[in-house]
Amino acid sequence: MAPMSRLMCRSGFGLPATIMMLIVFAVLGVVGVSLARQEARSQVRATSREVAFYAAEAGLARGLRKWTVPDTLVPAGTRWLLDSGTLPGGASYRTGVIKLGDGSSIHSLFAVRTEGIARDGFVQHAGLLVHTRPLENPFKAALEDKREGGAKVKGNPPLEEDPDTANFFDLGDITFDELAADADIVLADGKVMEGKNPEPSYNADGTCNTLDPDNWGDPENPGQPCANWFPTIYAKGDLHLKAKQVGQGLLLVEGNLVAEGGFVFYGPVIVKGELVALGGFTFYGGVKAGETDLGAGNAEIYYSACVLQRVLSNTAAARPRLLMERPWFRNR
Repeated sequence: MAPMSRLMCRSGFGLPATIMMLIVFAVLGVVGVSLARQEARSQVRATSREVAFYAAEAGLARGLRKWTVPDTLVPAGTRWLLDSGTLPGGASYRTGVIKLGDGSSIHSLFAVRTEGIARDGFVQHAGLLVHTRPLENPFKAALEDKREGGAKVKGNPPLEEDPDTANFFDLGDITFDELAADADIVLADGKVMEGKNPEPSYNADGTCNTLDPDNWGDPENPGQPCANWFPTIYAKGDLHLKAKQVGQGLLLVEGNLVAEGGFVFYGPVIVKGELVALGGFTFYGGVKAGETDLGAGNAEIYYSACVLQRVLSNTAAARPRLLMERPWFRNR
């Protein structure tokens, strides 16, 4: 009987051991599933974090491309929205700017900050410290030339002759060549603007198409997508404005500028050669020209400090530039 008793004891011991092993395996399985879920959540968070940060970076780039400053002087601490939108994939961004410098100039030091938001709501922030370069308004009259043009010019003040050729075509400490190097639109020598050119053009999403060389803004329709597009336009030689169209920005002409057909332009115009009127045209802002021949046309040139300030504050030369050292900051 003893051997049977020992067998019974052994079989009774094996059942609890088996149950214990099953419990251990179950616990390990639960722990494994929990760890896997935590890892998956961690991966999702990491992915959302990166998606949100890339959205913030995209918002910075887009915001700087759409850079605007108030038309009037504002004190330090003033904030405004540059841009907001949704990116492919569903992430979104919102880009704003705060003025850090004093209120004595429209140009100063600024902090540009973007909030990037992933689809699951995870938020990342990125920012840049930038500064803008001041462009002086050197225009003293509606029309300034280095030689007598013998034309009647409307505007107040009307006409001023400046025999000093040194720095005549510069804007303060920024030379004509520097302005030309920053041009948004470059026109070949002998370019003729006629028909419906220039005119505002738009991207598929309705935003202003600033890559179109025939898009010179939309000054007479405030609130429209191209109303705040002030391109720097550089003609590498002669330019002929022949259309009854409207444009705005900073117009730089290396050669002669011939205008007719009722063309209207808002902003500073700098012509190294001769400004010639073959027909009616109207310029608002100010004109600097090497010489003028306006006798054959009904030229109307109006001095406007308001137009000059608005354009010079938004041209390529006045757009923000990164600080030389430590321009980036990132908040998690």
